[in-house]
Amino acid sequence: MQLVLALALAAPLASPRVDESIVLRPAEGLVLRRHFEHTRKSEQEHTHDEGSSSATQSHTATLVVLDRTLAVADGRATKVSRTYEEILSSDEYRHEGEWGSNDGEMAGTSELEDETVTFTWDEDEEAYAASGEDLDEELLDDLGYDLDFTALLPSGAVDEGDEWELEPETFTAAIGFLESIPLEYPEPEGAEEFEEVHGEGVEFIEPEIEEETDGEITLTFRGTREADGVKLAVIEIEGEIETERVIEHTQEFDEGTHSSTNEAADTVTYEGELLWDLEHGHLFSLELEIELEMSAHSSNTFEFQGQSFDSESDMSGSGEGKLSVRFERVEDED
Repeated sequence: MQLVLALALAAPLASPRVDESIVLRPAEGLVLRRHFEHTRKSEQEHTHDEGSSSATQSHTATLVVLDRTLAVADGRATKVSRTYEEILSSDEYRHEGEWGSNDGEMAGTSELEDETVTFTWDEDEEAYAASGEDLDEELLDDLGYDLDFTALLPSGAVDEGDEWELEPETFTAAIGFLESIPLEYPEPEGAEEFEEVHGEGVEFIEPEIEEETDGEITLTFRGTREADGVKLAVIEIEGEIETERVIEHTQEFDEGTHSSTNEAADTVTYEGELLWDLEHGHLFSLELEIELEMSAHSSNTFEFQGQSFDSESDMSGSGEGKLSVRFERVEDED
């Protein structure tokens, strides 16, 4: 008896256990600000019947939302209030060729900015339904809820060094934070002049698109580290996705038609790190470096006032970008 007591006294006191499962654990009352930013710069070289030209383009996409988890059941957030604090997709471009140069910019905005949408889990549909006071139904019909990145997590317990694979479509859907948000762009410069020259009866026929995607994304559990006083799971991300697509497009206007076939190939390489908050059960941050190689061949036929003209062009280019995501736990600001 004395030996048992001595062993018990000599044993270290057990510390409170932290659930280290890499899973989503929503909590009622949680207020989370989610910051997303995707930047990309690319350069392209074009060769065509009239000579050659070059182009540069920069792209920035930004989303900031404030989520309040209002109800949780069976490990799922069943009611979430989301305020869209910032939504922006902007592009700047410059073209240079033998004919001179031109540049411009275009920005897409959304009527959802500064609005609040409530997402409610529909058990029968197994999906979230979006609703909002005085919001147009067209804004809500296809609006997605999932910004949690759970598709990137392992399906079960993992040890340091364990790997798992993701299909390209699953990965790109998980990181495409603006995909379901309706954006509005200003009318392109010259659109009114185009109508004056070619007539108001311009008809844009929906293009036919064939696309094939190959590749895979590998994720590796690299253990844990601490930051901002919390324990984080470290997941390394690397992989390559190749996409080939053929786009056939026709425009019809008063004096004739313009038909085009575009064959394009892209290779996108990803490398980065996801940090998961083990204590609170949500994403802490995601950083991805992105490299892009692209090529395209385009064939065009113009039929205008009884005459036919053909042209061809080729494009090659490269680019680099970055995706940065961070989640911030905040006090309720109401």
